[in-house]
Amino acid sequence: MCTKISLNNRSRGSAIALALLSVTILSMIGVAMLTLALHGRLMGVRSSSEIAARAAADGGLTKAVFAMNQKIDTGTWDPTNLPRASFEPLPYCDAIFSYAVEGDTNDGYSITSIGKSGRYQKRVDATVRLEGLFNYGILAKESIVLKSGTSVDAYDSNDPNNSSSATVNIATTSTNSGMIVMQNSTVDGEVQTGVDYYFFSLAPPVLPNMGTNIVVVGETRIIGPADSGIYTSISLSHKAGKPGILQVSGGNVVLEILGNVNIAQIDIGQNCEIVVKQGASLVLYLAGDLIIGEGGGIRNETLVPLNMMLISTTCNANQLLALKAKTSFSGVVYAPCAQVQMNAGSDIYGAFVCDNFELKSNSTIFYDATLKDVEIGDLGARFVVDRWHE
Repeated sequence: MCTKISLNNRSRGSAIALALLSVTILSMIGVAMLTLALHGRLMGVRSSSEIAARAAADGGLTKAVFAMNQKIDTGTWDPTNLPRASFEPLPYCDAIFSYAVEGDTNDGYSITSIGKSGRYQKRVDATVRLEGLFNYGILAKESIVLKSGTSVDAYDSNDPNNSSSATVNIATTSTNSGMIVMQNSTVDGEVQTGVDYYFFSLAPPVLPNMGTNIVVVGETRIIGPADSGIYTSISLSHKAGKPGILQVSGGNVVLEILGNVNIAQIDIGQNCEIVVKQGASLVLYLAGDLIIGEGGGIRNETLVPLNMMLISTTCNANQLLALKAKTSFSGVVYAPCAQVQMNAGSDIYGAFVCDNFELKSNSTIFYDATLKDVEIGDLGARFVVDRWHE
């Protein structure tokens, strides 16, 4: 007796097998996709945590430098109590950072900053150095124009016999190479464009308001440290053939001259002068313009540039500082928003920070390399990152 096999039963068996195979394959694909998604999510979490940890470490480094400079600004710098912090939160993030400053003025200072986010940690190590206002012979936000027959050279006042090794750089923060114009002029160093520099404002110290101006007509007026204060203007003029002379003697004098841009708040008339005598220094904080007449000028008899400082207290780019000297000018100018002009035929010892700078024909700037030597407490001294690695 023969058994008959139904083709329909065979078809149903094949269909069930194929369905089971399909379900298995789809399940495997689903598991694989879920695994990939999980791995992707884990990688995303890890990457975001690593990025957050790195950002926290960088934030700690920035905060450490800020804390160091804040101590300088407030006069609370203490080498035995250097800034440090533990487990500070990074704003708008779940990461935290810790930092510590170590070292001393002789061997230098270093910063270790550690950022953490979740299970991930990043460490950044950096060395910092003090930087002053005058690392360049000329530093401008915009243009530098050196007229025909001009030059920029360098010397070392601490070692005059070895000044041949001193060099000077001039630079603009503008990336436009056409912003530095040299008309048959020379620079004993580098000419740079697009330099990275933060121009900050310098506030004058607290001074008594004298409620008046300084006026000298046809005579010599002597001022000293007791005359330091806030004045509305300085005006020097001649009378009966005698020039008006403002003589600074007897120590350190600080004057804040109030006023508006486009008004000559320091007006030095024909043949008149501001004279800084030996043993004295003058810091002028100025909001308005400085205009010097024919034959007039500012004379620093100490020949130390830092003993004659001119500092702008305005951010108005129309401020004009037209500087002259009867023979030579020795001083430094920090006026990030001002137009600075130096007259022709002068020997100039010092450095300039300004918006635009113009050196008239047949003049020479001698940059004192010792201006790079900065100590804590010097005006405008700042810690900046020198090197870093992670």
